Amino acid sequence: MKSLAKNSIYNTIYKSLNVLFPLIIAAWVSRILMAEGIGKVASAQNIVQYFAIVAALGLPTYGTKIIAAKNGKQHEQNKAFSELFIINAISTIICSIAYYMMVYTLSYFQERWSLFIVCGLAIPFNIINVDWFYQGKEEYGYIMIRSMVIKILSLIACFLLVRSSNDFIIYAAITTLTAVANYIFNMVHIRKYVRFEYKNLDVRQHVKPVLIMLAASIAIEIYTLADTTMLTFFYGDTIVGYYSNAIRGIRVIKTVVTAICAVFLPRLSYYYANDNKHGFDVLINKGIKILTMISIPTTVGVILVANDLVPLLFGDGFTESILTTRILSISIISVAFSNFFGYQVLVVIGKEKQMMISTIIGAVVNIILNFVLIIPFMHNGVAFASVVTEICVTIYQIYAISGAFKFELDKKFIVSVLLSNIAMIITVLICMILIQNPILRLGLSMCVGCLTYGMFLFITKNEVAFSMMKKLNKKSR
Repeated sequence: MKSLAKNSIYNTIYKSLNVLFPLIIAAWVSRILMAEGIGKVASAQNIVQYFAIVAALGLPTYGTKIIAAKNGKQHEQNKAFSELFIINAISTIICSIAYYMMVYTLSYFQERWSLFIVCGLAIPFNIINVDWFYQGKEEYGYIMIRSMVIKILSLIACFLLVRSSNDFIIYAAITTLTAVANYIFNMVHIRKYVRFEYKNLDVRQHVKPVLIMLAASIAIEIYTLADTTMLTFFYGDTIVGYYSNAIRGIRVIKTVVTAICAVFLPRLSYYYANDNKHGFDVLINKGIKILTMISIPTTVGVILVANDLVPLLFGDGFTESILTTRILSISIISVAFSNFFGYQVLVVIGKEKQMMISTIIGAVVNIILNFVLIIPFMHNGVAFASVVTEICVTIYQIYAISGAFKFELDKKFIVSVLLSNIAMIITVLICMILIQNPILRLGLSMCVGCLTYGMFLFITKNEVAFSMMKKLNKKSR
């Protein structure tokens, strides 16, 4: 088996690249396209995402689980891959036809027809999206390198080609083709690991769990995409631009935090399939502690430095995004745990139905709160609705997994994290009071805050911090 520590590092880098490079690009294009241009692209991508989610059928999670369970059994793995690929191909073809028929026939899309055509390319190319296979094989090193190369090329393309406020279609094309390039590389490389089977395939065995995962995915997308959809309807592109960039910044952090434990899914699947209860319990408790140790200070840090961070990233034209960013930062904690409990623990133990219920609850709560808050508070009301939604989803998932593993509450660990956060807050506030230059203030606040937090983890003898340090020392020898 591959090292979990290495996989965590690879996956964290990979997931970070997936949102960090778009964030760097956004920092460039926001100053050129401004809120209106960013909002146009975000609105188009928002509609495309509804179709892309249906096309994917929940395979990013279900496929990873199935391939991980078949690891070491080549024939079974070939067969499972072939069955899932066929399902993905059928759903992608149907969704592609539906999307382009909608764009060609409805008058709403005629004004920005070319923008919707370009953004929509992500749907048909989903037919060769097999990232779930590589994740099931724990090939996180390959995934990271591939993503890095493509993201660097997309960044260069943006710097060279996006030069005026009329280049929003070029920006949309670059972001779409970046994803497509990943899919193409995957298919070229996949012959090394698997062969397509044509005989004795049983596609039907996957239909029910895949549809359950699809329902969960749709419910999630309703409360993650409905925000932008409703803002577009009520307020237009500029407000969508403010919200879109706030979401983009927070998504970077969420992705980094959740990626650290995302690699646990294949290993949890293996432990559960082989009835290794001790290994299963230990790994879940380890994941909970890591997420606690990372998500809480990250949320606190964003709230403290948002005044300097948002204008630096997107320009002075996006000061309206500062409060939105602060509100959304609270969801970093809840999303970290809902991602772990839902997409990993519940899926592994076969409770996909409970995960679907949690997302349906989230969708209902989100839509109700959006209708109540969007008129008086605009993008900030939508942000608050999103935070409350994520908290409700997490609470239900905690209830759903109760009894599935032995939870170990460590008071010493909690006190350690709490004291370390207090120390970090004090040092960051001192930096913000004493330093006048916003760039210097932001840089020093982040550095001093991180150092203080890490130092206090060791002063309070945090077991997870010491464990990580021991592993790093072994790697360096």
